[in-house]
Amino acid sequence: MKSARIINFGDSAEAALLSAILQQLGLRVTVENVGNPVQFLETLNEPLQVDFLIISGHGKSDGLYFGEF
Repeated sequence: MKSARIINFGDSAEAALLSAILQQLGLRVTVENVGNPVQFLETLNEPLQVDFLIISGHGKSDGLYFGEF
């Protein structure tokens, strides 16, 4: 079975929808919610043991947008 990992920052509804669609297509999905740039980078540095890595969030002209923290 193929697997996907969704790293989510921002609106969790998008990640939930992506997860549901991928599960319907037969993939095993894990969703990881991160709240700041440090957590995001730590999550990206973990060993990748999935077939697909999806980053769910929003960006601005100067990079990723994590909101105010």
